Amino acid sequence: MSKEVILQNILATAKATAEKIVSEAEQNCDGQIALAEKAAAERLAAAQEEAREKAELNAARKRKIAELDAKKLTLGARRATIERAYALAAEKLTALPDDEYRKFIGGLIVKYAEPNDTVLVSKRDEKRLTADWLSKIGKGLKLSLAVSKEFTGGVILRNAFCDKNLTVEMLVAEVRPVTEAQVAALTEA
Repeated sequence: MSKEVILQNILATAKATAEKIVSEAEQNCDGQIALAEKAAAERLAAAQEEAREKAELNAARKRKIAELDAKKLTLGARRATIERAYALAAEKLTALPDDEYRKFIGGLIVKYAEPNDTVLVSKRDEKRLTADWLSKIGKGLKLSLAVSKEFTGGVILRNAFCDKNLTVEMLVAEVRPVTEAQVAALTEA
């Protein structure tokens, strides 16, 4: 065999081996690329699913917060309405026509006054709850009259032992625990 034939044999074998190595490398590379693409697609799908779940959870949280905020606003409005209802009740009592108001306050004085009490009336009421009026309703009790700036309506019966707070504010506060559930029910409608 001549040198040239041996050289061609070596070259052919080297070429075949090189082609085989390149082909195997390409196949191996293609397989690894396919595996990497598959892994990347799986990671992408998992990340998208996680992002979707987080978005749903975030949306649910925001909905819940919005619902709670709406309930807080509603409750605040209901509380304000209830407060306003009791304030209006007090205003209506003090705004009764003079005869009705004197009859109402007179009934309280007759029921709760003791001999020698001082009847404190508000500055607002001093012209309609007068000493003459008091002497007519408190016959035999020897009641005296004084004016106070501490309250807006009703009276305080004061003696050496105690004060009886019959102010409009106190009367409304006394009925509030009994009536508040009914008033609150009216605000739900």
